[in-house]
Amino acid sequence: MTAPNASKPSLVARATSRPARRALVALALSAGAAFGLSACSAGQISQTANQVPAVNGTEAKIGALYVRDAQIMFPQGNEKPGAEPAKANLTFTVANGNPGASDRLTGVEVTGATATIVEPDKAIVPGGQTLTAAMPATDQPVNPATAPIHIAVTDLSNSIRPGLNVPITLDFEGAGPLHMSVPVTVFYSSPRQGG
Repeated sequence: MTAPNASKPSLVARATSRPARRALVALALSAGAAFGLSACSAGQISQTANQVPAVNGTEAKIGALYVRDAQIMFPQGNEKPGAEPAKANLTFTVANGNPGASDRLTGVEVTGATATIVEPDKAIVPGGQTLTAAMPATDQPVNPATAPIHIAVTDLSNSIRPGLNVPITLDFEGAGPLHMSVPVTVFYSSPRQGG
């Protein structure tokens, strides 16, 4: 009788350990699946990792300043070969990543032209904020506190034409000079007509 009684405790022990084993197996399978799924893209290049903004302009960084969408806007009608060079505008946005310190745009150089900050006292990039250089507003009222600055590009040489890139330098009081190459883009003041 001792032999049958000896096997019963092992059945009881085996019966109580089965749910524990099942739980351990389930836990191991779920951990393995989570690990396997998280490693699916290990070593792969993400399709969105190297995407750039869908804008024509150039972007660059110096210190805490991020320049975005920098370009020379060429007036409509002067983009044809042989057209008289006219004045253009340099446009961009500068974001200051340092909330504790402002910076100032002190000068702009454009290869093959003369660049002038029309109101240099307004060319300040506040800490943690942005400064925009845009086309001059002609008929729309603008809040002076948030108004963009205007950078006129005059005395254009024939090397400044739409479709080309032009070297420029933005001189910042704190961050220093930022050298970059920007595209020349045609500015259309009204929708383009076919034909």
